[in-house]
Amino acid sequence: MDEDEGELLVWKSDSAPQSMVSVTVGRVMTTLLVARPKKLHNAVSGLSTDHRQGASSLDSIHQSLWFLHQYVKDAVQNHVSLDEILIPMIEHTLRLKDKNWKRGGQVVVLLNWLFLDELIFLTLIKNIADIIVRKDDRYVALGWCILVRSLVEFESVPCELPLNGLRERFNDMLKVLCSCIPRLTCILSKGSMLQEGFELPSRLAVCAADCITSLTNALTRKAEVQMRQKRLNANSSYQQVTFFPNAVDDQQEKPISNASKDSYLDMEYLLWHQLKDLTKLVQRLLAWSRKSQPLHAKGLEQVLKWLDEINLHYGNFQDEFAIGKVKSKIPRTGSLLLSSCWRHYSTLLFLEDRLFSQHYKEWLNQYLSGIQYYSGHHTEETIGNKNARETMIFFLNCLCLLLGRLDRKKFESTISEYGTQISQVLLLQFHSTDEDVVDEVVSIFKAFFLNSKLSSGGSITDNRQLDSVMPLLLNLLDERDVIARAVIILIAESCLMSRDNQFLLEVFKRFDSDSIMQRRNAIDVISEIVQMSSNTRNLLTQSAWQDTANQLIKCLEDEEILIRKQAADLLPFVG
Repeated sequence: MDEDEGELLVWKSDSAPQSMVSVTVGRVMTTLLVARPKKLHNAVSGLSTDHRQGASSLDSIHQSLWFLHQYVKDAVQNHVSLDEILIPMIEHTLRLKDKNWKRGGQVVVLLNWLFLDELIFLTLIKNIADIIVRKDDRYVALGWCILVRSLVEFESVPCELPLNGLRERFNDMLKVLCSCIPRLTCILSKGSMLQEGFELPSRLAVCAADCITSLTNALTRKAEVQMRQKRLNANSSYQQVTFFPNAVDDQQEKPISNASKDSYLDMEYLLWHQLKDLTKLVQRLLAWSRKSQPLHAKGLEQVLKWLDEINLHYGNFQDEFAIGKVKSKIPRTGSLLLSSCWRHYSTLLFLEDRLFSQHYKEWLNQYLSGIQYYSGHHTEETIGNKNARETMIFFLNCLCLLLGRLDRKKFESTISEYGTQISQVLLLQFHSTDEDVVDEVVSIFKAFFLNSKLSSGGSITDNRQLDSVMPLLLNLLDERDVIARAVIILIAESCLMSRDNQFLLEVFKRFDSDSIMQRRNAIDVISEIVQMSSNTRNLLTQSAWQDTANQLIKCLEDEEILIRKQAADLLPFVG
């Protein structure tokens, strides 16, 4: 036995000190983790028994791979913890997450290779899941969340390397990792700090939230993964990366295990069992976004309300599933509703998402088309239709979540590109009698056109979009209803934002109407302007305040007593 081979086997000896084993494992992991991902993948692909007999040392990638495989295999057989290899992987993922984002990374390559062996996979994934539960280390927990998210989202990241191990074991991996969601939820509950009355998340809480979002989003995509796996298994040209060439036939011909088949059935309701944790996740996201992303927070409020409604209608059936009772149609309806909507919501909830900028315009077009379909072309068909109403609110929720995430630059470019289309779609919703619909439309309208604090964007100096929609808003002041009340607030803010007094003068024209409702709505607009200006007098020009005072004096002679009284009450605050 030569020196290198002896060094490889030293960890196998019962008399070998544990410190020597740790040093050897550490050296192996260092060799593998500093290798370029593509080079590491090529080494895995070309691994053969010849490399084991070679004279290379542990500095050799091939020899280190042999050592790692044997070490993991023996650890599986002897039920030994795999922390010696997993902790270095987690730490490496945390240090180099930005560099490895687009190319899979060394850790993903190694785990993908090890996952090809089913026995090793089962032990390895359970050890990975156990780390977040067992180790009370913020640094390890942070790296763990990043690693798990990279495993779950491996197909969404551009990578030239085939990752057949991850693809084949995806459902079983997801099932095990989802058992960690309660632990991640605990991290969320302790991950906030108060600043000026608002909650802000810690770095770990951000990663934990994104990890939960990623895991639960993947549960909604299980059907797609299953179909892809079936196509791959049926493709005769499909070539797996295996441990060793002499195992290729066994690996390729091995059918999907019974455990995997059972996993498919269990995963149908796995997201449903996370309902309480989803609610806690959205609660935390809502608290964190109130200050910096208020429009996004508005969407989160609606998502939280939707989750509560699902729990109210279907939550009693959760316990029946937990004890293995028959799956009836009612809870299946709840689980399918949760899955279909959460698939879209979750893509908009990531706190850190490098792919958002690539897809947000595509999603925006989808949401606007959906809103237009249900409100513009099928108005008569959808009146009183509960499903249509829920679908409309779903699209509006998505629109709030998406627009509320845009930074200042994207927000302003979106206004320039989509302003007309969005205004047309929103104005259609003012004819709705549903308060939830109107409430969300007002929030979006304020953020998009009125530069209110509901938006995460900055100052909007181009009011051309507002100029085009103001006449349409004024036409909605003909009735005294929830729509008129919402429009009154919008018009008041529009008058305060206008660079001249044109909007205000248009409101004054309403006092010449024979309609009492139009005149009452007009004075309500002035009341809102006065209230909004209570702390800052210079929101309107001095001439605008003088015009307002003159108009209120005229209102003292109105035939409607309520208008006369309201004008008298407002004059002291205007003059």
